[in-house]
Amino acid sequence: MRVFVTGATGLVGAHLVLALLSKGHEVRLFVRSREKAQSYFKSQGHDLGDIVVGDMNETDKIRQALEGCDAVFHAAANVNLDIRKIDLTVKSNLDSMEAVVGTAIDAGIENIVWVSSTTVFDHDVRGFIDENTPLRTSEDPYTKSKLLCEKWAREKQLLGAPLQISYPVGVIGPDDPALSASNFALIGFKEMVPITSSGLQYIDARDLANAHLHMLENPHNKPEEARYIFAGELNSWQEIHTMIEKASGEKIKAQTLSPGFMRFIGSVTDLIKKFIPLNTRISREAMDLMTLWMTCKSMRQAQEIPITIRPTLDSFKDTLDWHSNHY
Repeated sequence: MRVFVTGATGLVGAHLVLALLSKGHEVRLFVRSREKAQSYFKSQGHDLGDIVVGDMNETDKIRQALEGCDAVFHAAANVNLDIRKIDLTVKSNLDSMEAVVGTAIDAGIENIVWVSSTTVFDHDVRGFIDENTPLRTSEDPYTKSKLLCEKWAREKQLLGAPLQISYPVGVIGPDDPALSASNFALIGFKEMVPITSSGLQYIDARDLANAHLHMLENPHNKPEEARYIFAGELNSWQEIHTMIEKASGEKIKAQTLSPGFMRFIGSVTDLIKKFIPLNTRISREAMDLMTLWMTCKSMRQAQEIPITIRPTLDSFKDTLDWHSNHY
C-alpha cells in the first residue's frame, strides 16, 4: 500500500510514517521542506525519496501527487493562535480539507484518514465525551477552524465518502521532529506543575500511530461511524506532578492555583491578544481545558481497533529522556 501523508514533520504524522514503513508500506510525503523531512527520517534510519514539496492549498499539485496512492493520511494544519488572524486560519484549514481530502475523494482513493481534535466536542451532560457528543462553538482561531473542517468532513461521510476521523487527546512521545505543543507543555512542567481542578489525558504518539495504521489498513464500511477518540486514562494534576517527578528523577515544584483565577487570566490574555501579538499559549480556552477537563472515552476504539495504550508514566519518562538527550 502506498500512502499519501501530510504533516509528516509533525509528531503525529512522523510516527505514522515510521509505523507504515515498519510494516513494509510505501509513503509519499507532501511537505513544505524536503530537507527537514529527509533529515528527520534519515535520523530514524530511513532514506526517503518520494517527497512532494508544496502548500496544502495547491490542489493541482496534490491531484498529481495522489496518482498511484492507495490511501491518504491528512494531519497537517495551520496552528495559528493569533485571534487577529482568525479568518486566515479558518480559510487556510478549510482550503486544505478541500485540496487534500476533497481531491482524494474525487480521485477515488478508497481510504482517507483525517486527524481532528477533541476540542471540537462540547461539554456533555452525561459527564464524559465520546464520539456521539455534540459539537461546540468557539471563537478560538484554531478550534473554530477545526470545527468548520469537522462539519465539512461529516457531510462528506454522510454522502458515503471513505473518510475516517481521528480525535487524539494530549499526544506526547519521543522522537518529535519539531517539539509539538503537548511535548512543549510537558517539558515546561519540569519547572512547575499547577495543582488545580480536573486533570488531563494523554496518548503516546507511538500508540496513536498503531491506531492510525490499523485505520489505513482496514477501511470502514460505514463512514458515518468511522470516528474514533484515542485517549489514555484521566490523570489529576497531583498525579501528573508525581509522575513527572518519577519520570525525571527530579524534585518538581507544585503550585496550587485557583481554577477561577486561571480562567480569569485566560480571559484577560485573550483581551490583550486582540491588540498586542503575545507569544503565549495562555488563553481562556486553554485554561478551561486545564481546569474543566471532561473525560474523553475511547469506547469505540476499544471495540474496533486493537491497540494497547501504554501507561502515561512510561510515555513521560521516554519523552523527558529523549528531550534531555537531544536538547
